[in-house]
Amino acid sequence: MRQRNSPPPPARSSAWVRYPFLSSTSTNAFYVYYANASQVDQQNKTAVWNPEYAGVWHLNVTAGQHSDSTANGNVSTAVDVQLQGTAAGQIDGADEFSSGSTDEVTVGDSNSLDVSRLTISLWMKLSVIPTEDHGILAKVHLTENQYGLILAYNNRLCFVRNDAGSGCTPLGTFQANTAYFVVATNKGFGASNAACYINGQLTQQISGSDISPSTGNLLIGDTMYWSNFDGIIDEVRISNVARSASWISTEYNNQSSPSTFMSFGVEETTDRGAQVSARSDTLSDSRPGQPSNHTFTFTVNHAIEASTTLVFSWPAGFSFTQSPAWYDASWAYGRKITLDSALIAGTEDLLNFPVLVSSTIVDWRHTDYGGHVNSATGWDFVSTASDGTTKLDHEIEAL
Repeated sequence: MRQRNSPPPPARSSAWVRYPFLSSTSTNAFYVYYANASQVDQQNKTAVWNPEYAGVWHLNVTAGQHSDSTANGNVSTAVDVQLQGTAAGQIDGADEFSSGSTDEVTVGDSNSLDVSRLTISLWMKLSVIPTEDHGILAKVHLTENQYGLILAYNNRLCFVRNDAGSGCTPLGTFQANTAYFVVATNKGFGASNAACYINGQLTQQISGSDISPSTGNLLIGDTMYWSNFDGIIDEVRISNVARSASWISTEYNNQSSPSTFMSFGVEETTDRGAQVSARSDTLSDSRPGQPSNHTFTFTVNHAIEASTTLVFSWPAGFSFTQSPAWYDASWAYGRKITLDSALIAGTEDLLNFPVLVSSTIVDWRHTDYGGHVNSATGWDFVSTASDGTTKLDHEIEAL
């Protein structure tokens, strides 16, 4: 339990929920339940980041090594930065680097990071506009950069494959003290098989490459022979697939403004006695010759007093079921979260998409700070599909 004289919690609670089937043409909703003092940790972070992720570094660890949230275990081996995990990142805490120093985060060599078809994504914020080349990230081999990203002297992004860089954004792309979502993809050898994206928008397609394996480290905030980065880097990911434009644009929509990407229902309790409920109920008709079921939505648009009794009558042969069911009575509170389908880009279905849930809802704080969460590390959180019972994998980043 938190001590009452400990530092206050983050202003935002942030978690990643693996949504199995994200669609722009259907309703996308799930539930979050919380406040179960007897529960063990419900997180399953390695399932959130499926095998298509070679490494995911949130860069919010404030001491020691940065963890990798994937099952590959690509934990950093050295962290030398100005601020570790406490810089103001896009998602939560981040690392701040200073050019002209030896600042970098080092991740040891791993076969899981030797990828040819790949996606690199991260958030970055420049301290100053560059006047020379600065390394952002690189997987190195001997004295070369096998793949990586460079901020060039003419203020454009360069995508490096097999130690050859190609400019892939216009000159003068970046401004100081502004956060940018930077993504590069490579599908393999062929014309237009590589691409760069800034803030979810394609900036340029360039020739792709078959990237050779390497035996060197992965460097964040630096490369093999260019100056290191000057600014803040957050939420670094490397995938072993080339993500689609729809995926990348949806990531940006979600991470740049979580509050507009989703809406939060009212807090519900297990009895819902005095709650405004948006849930529907189904009456099943077993009488011969009648339709099998009818669905009615009862909307209560004002608080119900504890002494109020609502009575519904229906003919014999009807049965009543509540939909969706409550996950488990030992979880005291729950909220429905509905994603804005208009912000899910394109028409393709996005499978196993990690959705960022980020909110300033006080109820999700620890009980010492006026919330309903009993565990300081968020063990008593669980997320489910829209049926209210099918558990979804999640990872908590900040609580």
